[in-house]
Amino acid sequence: MTAFRLFNISIDDGSFHSDTVDLINPLHHNNTCDNYFSLIIGNNGTGKSRVLSNIAKVYKSIFNNKYNHNLFDSKINLETLPTKVIAITNSLSDKFPLDDSFKRYESVYNRYRTENNPLKSIYNNSKYIYLGTRSKNLFFSNKASINRALDILLEYYSETEISQYYRHVFNYLDFEPILKLQYKIPKSFFSLNENKINKKTLSHYIDQKRLYKRDSIDFSEKTEAIIDTVGDEICDFLNHSKLGKQGFGEILINFSEKNIERYSYDKSQYYGNTYEYRMLNILRKLNIIGSYDIKIYKKGGLEFSFNEASSGEANILSTLLALIPLLDHNSLVLIDEPEISLHPIWQAKYIELLNKIFSHFTGCHIIIASHSHFLVTDLPPKQSTVVALRSNKRGNIISEIMKESTFGWSAEDVLLNVFGLPTTRNYYLSQLISKGLELLANNNRNISEYNKIKCQIKEYYPLIKDNDPLKSVAAIILKEG
Repeated sequence: MTAFRLFNISIDDGSFHSDTVDLINPLHHNNTCDNYFSLIIGNNGTGKSRVLSNIAKVYKSIFNNKYNHNLFDSKINLETLPTKVIAITNSLSDKFPLDDSFKRYESVYNRYRTENNPLKSIYNNSKYIYLGTRSKNLFFSNKASINRALDILLEYYSETEISQYYRHVFNYLDFEPILKLQYKIPKSFFSLNENKINKKTLSHYIDQKRLYKRDSIDFSEKTEAIIDTVGDEICDFLNHSKLGKQGFGEILINFSEKNIERYSYDKSQYYGNTYEYRMLNILRKLNIIGSYDIKIYKKGGLEFSFNEASSGEANILSTLLALIPLLDHNSLVLIDEPEISLHPIWQAKYIELLNKIFSHFTGCHIIIASHSHFLVTDLPPKQSTVVALRSNKRGNIISEIMKESTFGWSAEDVLLNVFGLPTTRNYYLSQLISKGLELLANNNRNISEYNKIKCQIKEYYPLIKDNDPLKSVAAIILKEG
């Protein structure tokens, strides 16, 4: 099967105009099976995020049968289409379009029916998927993001191969491959229901709570419909639940190699956890329980709450735990500013993490927009292209492909040659100036080589800090040459 590749895009979106932005080095056009990375860099305002969002908009319109090549301003090569497009971001300036997942339930109650795994069906049939922090109401919420990730994770939980892939994410964060969901059913609920709970006592408890909270009639009608639909199942769960003395219960999800191997022979634990999680979501909807607490574990066993996790840890868990089960061969994955809130060590290992995740799939194209020089040094040779964006005099966005592989470059080399940012300790710039001085002192110097070096120094000269000793030496070369 031929790998999916998006070779280029041109954009004319209101105030944002670009020439053709090439995303793949021409030397790599025949790479037709491996996964491929395109890393888009550029200063703020050069439109990195706009490029990604326009790609997402075009494909979403194609998948929804609303794309008209003559009317749509952004142009891409439509000879081949990806299996699906997945947009990932934690940016507060997120420009990706939302997906349609929240629209696809015929009614809110259908989410809680047992047949046909409705959520799994929705994502399996979706061609465009948004994994960001915005909800359908356009609010930003990390809690909503991790809840969505858990929804997706548990729908695919029984698929042993996918469960193994999660370990890549936990190892990256130096976590044990374990999640624990802890919840509490209030004592007041059981005090009103000394005997076995039935639909009548369930409705009575909810009505009493609604009166205290003065909830709307609309909520009451929805509640009644949910109880009519799955009330017997809820009562059966509550009557047989094994809760602690304070009403605490928990779901333990363990992705360790030993546990996954055991589950592959006995899937009852998978189904038990999935069933319990489904019941928890219904009980939350009925306002019987509040939000559950998500527990995670450092290597060695130290337990802490997801609410205590750093922003970087929360971002990685909420996006990549959702991504893994949704991936397919020949997918297009758009990642906007993954370095947000990530420690430099994690930034340096981020491409390696993606490589491990995508190693289970073929033919995918991953396009990343980033400011981080740490991502540049780990891009796989012959399977990646660095694309630099900048504005021309007309205000249009133009792009330039780096011809060389950046794999293994030092931070100083990347800052200078990719981001155009000289530093006092920049080894490459020092070498350039040293070579210039050497040629300047040689009366029989190669004029062509000297002029080439001089042009490079001239390009970087305005960016060198005034107090940098290299600047005065560079000035001599520019003046005397």
